[in-house]
Amino acid sequence: PLVLGLSFAVFGVMMVMLTFEIFDALDSVNQADIILPLVFGATCIMVFIFGVFYVVSTMYHAKDIELLASLPIRPYQMLSAKFITLVVYEYIMEAFILVPVMVAFGVKSGVGVTYIVYCIILLAITPIIALSIASVLVMVVMRFTSFGKNKQVFKFVGSILVVGIAIGLNIGLQALTGGNRSEEQLVQMIESGTSLVSTVSNVFPGIIFASRALINSASISGVINLALFVLCSAGGIAAFLGVGQLVYTKGVAGVTESSAKRKGVSDLGKEAARISATLSYIRKEFRLLVRSPIAFLNCVMMNLIWPAILVVMMFTSGSLEMVKTLLVTMDGGLMIAILVGMSAFVSSSNATASTAISREGKQLYVTKYIPLDMSKQLIAKILTGYFLSVIGIVIIVIVGIVLGMNVGV
Repeated sequence: PLVLGLSFAVFGVMMVMLTFEIFDALDSVNQADIILPLVFGATCIMVFIFGVFYVVSTMYHAKDIELLASLPIRPYQMLSAKFITLVVYEYIMEAFILVPVMVAFGVKSGVGVTYIVYCIILLAITPIIALSIASVLVMVVMRFTSFGKNKQVFKFVGSILVVGIAIGLNIGLQALTGGNRSEEQLVQMIESGTSLVSTVSNVFPGIIFASRALINSASISGVINLALFVLCSAGGIAAFLGVGQLVYTKGVAGVTESSAKRKGVSDLGKEAARISATLSYIRKEFRLLVRSPIAFLNCVMMNLIWPAILVVMMFTSGSLEMVKTLLVTMDGGLMIAILVGMSAFVSSSNATASTAISREGKQLYVTKYIPLDMSKQLIAKILTGYFLSVIGIVIIVIVGIVLGMNVGV
C-alpha cells in the first residue's frame, strides 16, 4: 500500500505540473478554458472503456448472479445496486485523470470555495453518463448472444465483441480529435476551440455542462450548468434502468450453463503422460483463464490491452512519424530504461498471478488432493502470470523494433 500510494502521488504531481504547462500555453491565446471539457471527455473515454470490462464482469459473470436471479426482485433493483458498485470502481479512474487537472486548473485560475464544492459534486456523478452508455451497449449485445446450446460460449463471444466495440470507439475518437493533422491545423483548431469540444460533447451528451459549471462557478451560470449536468446524468441512469428492465433478464439467462467435450479415461492417461506434472498444471491454468469469461477479460485481455492502446494511439493521433524519430535518435541507455519501465507497468497490471488463489473459489480444496507438491502448484501459477506478462512486453518490443527503435548503448 505504501509503494502504491507513493506511485499515485508521483503520478498526481506529474499531472498537475503538466496541466500548469498546458494552461500557460493555452492562456496565451485565451483558450485555457478548453482544458476542462477535454479532460472531462478523456475521463469519460477511460470510464467507458474500463466500464465495459466492469459491466461484463459484475452484471453477467459474477458468482451471485444465479442467486440474485432467483430472488423476488425486479431487474432494475438488481441493476441499481450493481451500478452503484460500478460507479465506485470508476472513482479510481477519476482519481488518476480528473482530480489532478481540477486542482491545477483551480490553482491557476484563482477560484473560490464554490469551485471546490462543484468539483466534489462533479466527481461524484461524472462517471454516470459514460458508464450508462457502456452498460446499455453491453446489455444490448449480451441480449442477442444468449441463444444456442452452449450459452456460455455465446456470452464469451459477446464479451469480446463489446470490448472490440469499445476500442473501436476509442480509435474513432482519436481520429476525430487529432489524427493526421498538420501543426498549423492543430494550432488553428486549439485557437478556435470548437472542434474538440463539440466532438467530446457529441459522444458524451451533457459533459460540456460539467466543464461550464466549473468555468463559471462564481456566477449563476455555473449553477444552471451544474443542474443541467445532473439532469443529463439522471437521464443516463433512467435509460440504463429502462433498457435493463427490458433486456437484462433475458440476456443473463443461462449464464452458468456450459458444455464440455468428453474424453475417455484412456485418452486422458495418454495425454498426461506426454508432459511433466508442472507443465500440465500450467496448461490447466491457461485453460481455466480462457474458458472463464471473467478471468479471460480481467487477466488475459487486460494484460494485452495496454500495448494495444499504445499502438492505437500512435497510429490514430498523427504522431507516428514523431515516435519513429524519437525511437531512432534517442540514447540507447534511455531507451532501455523506458522499456524496463513499460515492462514493469505491463507486468504489474497483469492480475493473473495476484488472483491465482482467489480464482480457485469454492474448488480451492481440490488443490490439497492433487498429487503435486503445493510449492510446485504455486510455481506453476506464478509462471502462468509470467508468460502472459512476457507476451505483452514482447508486443511492445516488436512494435518498437518495427519502428526502428535504437537499443545500442
